[in-house]
Amino acid sequence: MRAIIYLRVSTQPQRERGYGLQEQKEICQLEANRLGINKKLIFTDTLSGDTNIYHRPGLKKALLALKKGDCLIVSHRDRLAKRAAIMLDIASIVHNAKAQLIIATEHHRISNQSVLQLTVEDLIAEKQLNDLRNNTRAVLQKYKQENKRVGTIKFGYKQAEGNRLEVNKEEQKAIGYARKLRKLDYTFEEIVKDMSDLNFMGRNKKPFGITQVHRMINNNNDSNIKSSKENNANRNSLVKTLRLKGYSIGQITRELNRQGFATKKGTPLRNTQTHRILGQTNIQGPHTNRFVPYGFQKSPTGTLYVCLPEQEVITLVQTLRKQKKYSYSQIITHINAKHTSRAGTPFGKTQIIRMLQKQVCI
Repeated sequence: MRAIIYLRVSTQPQRERGYGLQEQKEICQLEANRLGINKKLIFTDTLSGDTNIYHRPGLKKALLALKKGDCLIVSHRDRLAKRAAIMLDIASIVHNAKAQLIIATEHHRISNQSVLQLTVEDLIAEKQLNDLRNNTRAVLQKYKQENKRVGTIKFGYKQAEGNRLEVNKEEQKAIGYARKLRKLDYTFEEIVKDMSDLNFMGRNKKPFGITQVHRMINNNNDSNIKSSKENNANRNSLVKTLRLKGYSIGQITRELNRQGFATKKGTPLRNTQTHRILGQTNIQGPHTNRFVPYGFQKSPTGTLYVCLPEQEVITLVQTLRKQKKYSYSQIITHINAKHTSRAGTPFGKTQIIRMLQKQVCI
């Protein structure tokens, strides 16, 4: 039997200062000792308790580590979840693993019989959370009606008397210098380096990053800046041209960022966003799949043709599977003894399944 201890704080500053983490750890370890469990595994998250299970890496690892007879221990119930639906999911996963869920401060084991009680209590906690959010929104709305500032001040400005904004000359100087270099065809990396050499600093007294420079150059209302629709048309046209020339998604993204195109927030474009732009332009190109299907190769013209060594691997996997005495783990062991994937790494179960289903895209 093992104690799988799960700790959670909501923000990174809380984690760095140790708020709650050490206290949670001590409570959970005392409960494990009371139960006579010596072997302990500890997992932590720095996320809101309202976050889904699958977006909490620490909790995912803790649940995957559970084995028959283990105990998942948390100091307080809200460390696991603040929503009843999430709590029920966790309780179900623990039950299916034939493990136990223990709330240390309550010395309470969550069994199938107590799931209903758990749901009622968590629904009450969820109502309290919603009330807190509504109160926060009401306070923010009140501040706005009283003309009190409730957001961050845009870079290049500062707050003056009477809740007015006035130009911050030092920050405007940095913005002007970044735009000047951009007009001289400097790349964003070169602008960042040049501004760092000249000791231009952000509000946190640190050198500017690429994202901040993007925002300086793109977040403005100058009349000489092209309208959003015209900018998008030029961007789509460039994407279409580059794609028909055989550029990859990554190459297109780098070229768009080099030429100053950015997101609505002024941040650099990413490959995912370039994919979406390609979908808007309806350009398929020679081969638009991000990966060439396993068992094939791509020619310089973009057409696909059979890759015999990879096809042999697929045939071998399918042959072994037809012999019912071979399990997936045995097939993986047999294949990895002689072959490796394109990345030079061993094959995994998912890749073997794709080969068997002929949905090969490794």
